[in-house]
Order: sequence, then structure tokens, then C-alpha cells
Amino acid sequence: MRRTALALVLVLALLVRLLPSIEWRTVMGVDAYYHMRLAAGYVVHDSLYAGTRTAVYPPLFHLLMRPLAGVIEQAALILPPLLSTATVGALYWTLRDDARLATLAAFLMAVHPAVLMRVYFFPELLALFLMPFGYYALSSSSARGHVGAGAALLCTHTLGALFYLASVLAWPHRPRLRRATVALLAAGLAWALLPGPSVSRLVVSAPLPFLYGLALFAPCALYGWGAGTRLRGYQYAAAFALLAALAVPSELATHRIGALAAAAVATSAALGLKRLSVRSAPALAVVLAALCLVSFSYVGARDPIYRAEDRAGAVFVGGTALSPVASTAGHLVTFYGATVLVDEYAQYAPGHAERLAATLGVIMRNAKDYALLDREGVRYLFAERCVTVPTAGQFPCIYDSGARVYVLSP
Repeated sequence: MRRTALALVLVLALLVRLLPSIEWRTVMGVDAYYHMRLAAGYVVHDSLYAGTRTAVYPPLFHLLMRPLAGVIEQAALILPPLLSTATVGALYWTLRDDARLATLAAFLMAVHPAVLMRVYFFPELLALFLMPFGYYALSSSSARGHVGAGAALLCTHTLGALFYLASVLAWPHRPRLRRATVALLAAGLAWALLPGPSVSRLVVSAPLPFLYGLALFAPCALYGWGAGTRLRGYQYAAAFALLAALAVPSELATHRIGALAAAAVATSAALGLKRLSVRSAPALAVVLAALCLVSFSYVGARDPIYRAEDRAGAVFVGGTALSPVASTAGHLVTFYGATVLVDEYAQYAPGHAERLAATLGVIMRNAKDYALLDREGVRYLFAERCVTVPTAGQFPCIYDSGARVYVLSP
């Protein structure tokens, strides 16, 4: 019975993660293209962005993916659903001493909206896989396991590591575990201060994260608060996630915090559902069915962002050496070999503000000052399928697959 329940949960998890890839038959997500390129050849100073974009990403995920560099596009399509499903199995394994609780927690992880929204080819997937093992080590009072999980997270995903370490500071553990946590947290903060992507706007997130699963599971977690003394640490971590989601900037607090908190939140909510299963099996069935419906609604809303038309345009730009280009799809066109002058991901490159102002003047307002574009050697604009260029009629279009390539000329 236990194996059957686990098998059904894993099949459900794999199904809801595969459906978007089956529907679109393309790599999901924007950041995936950048991490595909890092897996094929890891860089810190990225010369494909004008002015050289500096991004210090922990390298473990990219090193593990390096053997797949020759088939990286296929790997980026297939591996994310498999690794995310493996995370569901990992959570079950860490809670296996209580089969009912483990099954319920695995089910909640399988249908967790925030996790489903993060099934991309990027390091966070590996971080989500590692987190259940860290919490398991803490609940077992294993300093070695906790340090190992924390170190692996630091080598994989900085935000995930910081969230994990911060969430366990209130964990009821022994002093040596607390000291290890503080040491690892200090290392993570030092890494985060290195040059690289940073939070660019400090807008309080208000209710945004509640749309991605935290509040969805909160009533269940509250219902089980008095149960599972051995697992009280998970409940503390889940409570920390709710507070953190309201406090951090909105660009982090949507599905990012929801996904990073998923192991703790799912386990806490499973404690409530286990209590509910004893008191009212029909009520449990209703809750599980409702969660399935919510899960499938999120799956149906997923969009790959870059579709076949966009990829075809990027292949054209990279293959014909129309470079550097002005674009709003930097990760996509750089994956196929073009150099980007301005793009939202180039904002960390020196002189980006000047390049952006000059380029927008030409593209958006049909300005005739081409001095900066001439200096940088830019003569092309790549616009993905969903982008409208107000002055497009002023420039010759040399390629149109839905995505368009324009020649910028006075």
C-alpha cells in the first residue's frame, strides 16, 4: 500500500511537470538559456554582453551539467521535470518513518504551485532537491549532514542557501548545529556581496506570495501546529517563510520564496492533513481534490516565454553573425552566439545606462543620433514575438518568423 501511494504521487508529480514541455515542445523559461550556456562553458565575466556582464553564480549545477554540453537543449527540456519529481521523492524519503505523513507531504510537494512555476533548467532546481536532506539532518541532530547540505547549497544557489540557513536559525537544535549554521550563513552572505545580480527595487511584496502556495497551505499547517513535536523545526521554517515572503522585495517574493520554502511548508501542512485524515476522511479527500485543481490551473498557465519563432530568429541572428544586436531577449540570442548591446540582463555591465538611453532614443523615438551605436558597431535590432517596436516602420525588416530582425539605419 505504501509503495502504491508513493508511485501514484510520483506519477502525478511527473505528469504535471511534463505537460507544459509536451504542449510547447520547447525549453521553458528565460533564465534557462543563460544557464544552458554556463553549463557548456562556465564564465564569470560574460563578454557576450557589451561592457562585460559580471555574474558570480555558484558553479555546482553547471559542473554537474557539463557532461551534457553536447545535448544541452535536449537536457534542458527533459531534466527539469525529472529533477523536480526527484525532489518529491526526496521529501518522501526524509519523512519515511511515518508513511502517511511522508505520502501527504510528497503529494503537497507534487502539486505545490510555486514549485511547478519553477521547473526550469537552472540551479534552483538542484537547491530544491537538496533542501529536504538539510532539514532531515537537522531533525536528526546531525551536524555533519547539516553542514554537508548547507555547503552543497552554497555551491549551488546563493539565495536558496541563505533562505535555508536563515530559516533554521530558530530550529530547536543543539548549540554546535547553531554555530555551524551561523558560520555557513556568514559564508553565504560573503558570497552574495561579490559582484553580480542584485535586488534592483525594494518594493514590499504585499500579498503576492500568497498566490503561489504559501497561504494555500497555511490553514493546513496551522491545523497541525500542535502535532509532530519531532518535526517542530519544519513548522518554524514554514512560519519564517511566511514572514520572509512579506518582508523581501516583490521580485523575490512571488514563487521564488514559495518554492524555496516548499519542503518546510509541505511537511508542516502534511501534519495538519494527517490529523484531518484521522477525524474526517471525506474532508481530507475534498482538500486533496481542491489542491489538485489549483495545481492543474497553474500548469495550464505556464508559458515558455520564448517559443519556436523566437528561437528561429535567434538562430538567424547568431548564425549570420549579425552582431552585436540591441535586444530584449539577451539570454536567448547570446545562447545562439550573438553579442548583446542592451538588455535587462546587461544592467550590471559598466556603462549600461548610457548605452540604454542612446539605443532607446533610436528605437523608441526614432532619434538620429547614432554615435554610440556606430562606436559599438551595432546595426541590428532583435525583437522577440511578443515585443512591439513603435518605430518598426522606419527600419528595414530582414527577417520575420514572428520574431523580427531590423536593420537600424538613420
